[in-house]
Amino acid sequence: MVDPTTGASVEIPECTVNPEDVFTALFAIFFGANHAGLAMSLGPDIGKAQQAASKIFRIVEHPSQINAIEMDKDRSKKRLGPRSVLGKIEFKDEKNGIRAEIKIGEEKGKPKDYFKG
Repeated sequence: MVDPTTGASVEIPECTVNPEDVFTALFAIFFGANHAGLAMSLGPDIGKAQQAASKIFRIVEHPSQINAIEMDKDRSKKRLGPRSVLGKIEFKDEKNGIRAEIKIGEEKGKPKDYFKG
């Protein structure tokens, strides 16, 4: 060991170092350095995730013009049920020539029943 005041080496009389402790310390240093490097490499992704989360919270916290609690209390208003909705939903992938059509109120058993192309 080096004496900080004189710069000379100093012998430590009762220092017993177990080789197992040395390997444990080296493992801890390497493990910590490895994970510190991994954390540093994820910095840009963490920044993007924080921006995305702030956008989501801004949308969620925006006050809605629909008051669902008051609607439930007022039974005079008409409600839509699954049988009263008519129409279809259509998805098109023109690049690959795939088309899916879902007719509201019509049940089909398999995904292949919806897709054409």
